[in-house]
Amino acid sequence: LQPMRPQLPCHPRSHEVVSILLDAPAPSRLAQPVGKLMLHAGIDLLPAWAQAMLDLQHGPLQRRMIRLGLQRTAPILRWAMRDGSAHRAKRRMGIE
Repeated sequence: LQPMRPQLPCHPRSHEVVSILLDAPAPSRLAQPVGKLMLHAGIDLLPAWAQAMLDLQHGPLQRRMIRLGLQRTAPILRWAMRDGSAHRAKRRMGIE
């Protein structure tokens, strides 16, 4: 991405999309914390320069909490999605 950075501007509509994503309602009250966690985990995956460009920097404690929450939540989500498309494809290929 480094050679492309000068061509990656951050327009007001970029901030608008981020706001829409962060403020989007969850399908249920139970899904809301997991949805927020996944959004912030996605932000955590962005390079530091992209986070700064979008005004989405997390502090060290927040990053730690996001990563810990993801470590605790991911196994449950994998279990819940055990019959998802990826797992069915693996079974068809004899991988799982």
